[in-house]
Amino acid sequence: MKKSNKTTVTAVGGKTKAWQSKMKIIVEEKGRRKHQITAPICIMRDEDLDEIVIGREGFFEAFDITFMETKKKVKLKPVG
Repeated sequence: MKKSNKTTVTAVGGKTKAWQSKMKIIVEEKGRRKHQITAPICIMRDEDLDEIVIGREGFFEAFDITFMETKKKVKLKPVG
């Protein structure tokens, strides 16, 4: 992964500076199939934040995603 474009992003805590890049993401189904995608990400440049944010573009297009809030789980189903 390489850092590329500098940008400003708005998150829950307000605006912060970030680098935009792309990252290869591998999702494995409990030891069975692996799904590999490359998705855009933002790496926060704020000293108080040590976060990588995966946006909807790329990742949400590759999976049907179900958030199970009461169970504190996320279910991913590959598209296609």
